[in-house]
Amino acid sequence: MTAALALFLLTVFHVLTGAPGLPLGLLSQYFYGYGVSWPGALVGAAWAAACGFAGGWLLGVTHNLSMAAWMFA
Repeated sequence: MTAALALFLLTVFHVLTGAPGLPLGLLSQYFYGYGVSWPGALVGAAWAAACGFAGGWLLGVTHNLSMAAWMFA
C-alpha cells in the first residue's frame, strides 16, 4: 500500500504542477496502461500495490524458508 500511495501521490503532483522532474512516463514500460494523467495515477497505484504485494510475499516466503532450514539444521 505504501508503494501504491507513493506512486499515486507522485503522479498527481506531476499532473497538477507539470513539473519536468522525474521521467515518470518511463514507468509505462513496466506498468501497462500507466501514464502521467489522472487515470494513469489510478492504474499506477494498482500496479504498484500488486508489485508491492508480490515483493512482500516473496520476501516473507524466503525469510520463513531460511528460518525453517536454520532450525532444522
